[in-house]
Amino acid sequence: MQQLPVHLRYDAAECMSIEAASRARDPVYGCVGVISQLQQQIIDVQSELVKIKGKLAVHNAQQQLQLEDGERASEQQQDELLWLGSTQHDPLNLDQLLIQANDYQKSHF
Repeated sequence: MQQLPVHLRYDAAECMSIEAASRARDPVYGCVGVISQLQQQIIDVQSELVKIKGKLAVHNAQQQLQLEDGERASEQQQDELLWLGSTQHDPLNLDQLLIQANDYQKSHF
């Protein structure tokens, strides 16, 4: 300890104290066992994060598809409304076409 600069002695003493306490709990691995456990926890959490990001990407893609499907359905409804609106102004609208078709059937059959 005396070979260390004064400003590093406290940190060195703290490290030795932690290692001694770790060796008392785990005589074989000491601090290395704790470090290994912490590294494994980091790996597990990173793996879980990757899975969650994947699920989130799938969810976002599904939401985008639903939004696009909704927009397509809305456009189709608008097209249908425009078509129906245009037939009401057409001199030969659907009602007239049906009447004419019925008249034709009556007169020819």
